[in-house]
Amino acid sequence: MEIEFAVDVKKDGEARAKVLVLPFGAEAKASRSKGTTSRVKLTLQPVDDEGADLRIADESGERPK
Repeated sequence: MEIEFAVDVKKDGEARAKVLVLPFGAEAKASRSKGTTSRVKLTLQPVDDEGADLRIADESGERPK
């Protein structure tokens, strides 16, 4: 059985400056964003109580509990 998922980490930054001289005004703004994505894949092997490989089948002699 394999399970795979992705984790996305994003970092945002912003700077802003504002100048007001009546009756005029000015504003400057800068922003930056950086992100990384990591992928993780797990492979699972089912085993029985003794550590031997467990066979998975679609038929069963009893109903699940």
